[in-house]
Amino acid sequence: MYLYTYVIIPLQATMFALLAFFIASAAYRAFRARTFEATLLLIAATIVMLGRVPIGSYIWKGIAYIISGIFPKIPYEELAKKEVFALISDWIMNIPQNAAKRGIFIGTALGGIAMSIRIILGIERTYITK
Repeated sequence: MYLYTYVIIPLQATMFALLAFFIASAAYRAFRARTFEATLLLIAATIVMLGRVPIGSYIWKGIAYIISGIFPKIPYEELAKKEVFALISDWIMNIPQNAAKRGIFIGTALGGIAMSIRIILGIERTYITK
């Protein structure tokens, strides 16, 4: 128990802190909104992050309160129940993300087929002999 408490837990905390730093720096470099595509990626990533964490529902309830204040005919209770960030996040993760995943799988399969043909025909000999 001593080893776990005083060695493993601090090492895990250090590792995850470094990982968070690298993720934050990579996100900063990747999400510079210089082009339309980068801006679209930034918006999609923000919506997915807000849809996947509990604070996103609280933020949406605040937005719903503001919307119901501007448009009094829209009841706050119905608008707050919708969880729009979660719905949009699920749509992004199910539709466009799956399309990209299928494209990657098709490319991988075609690459594997091409490599297999090269090995069978003897064009690529690195796996057969040295």
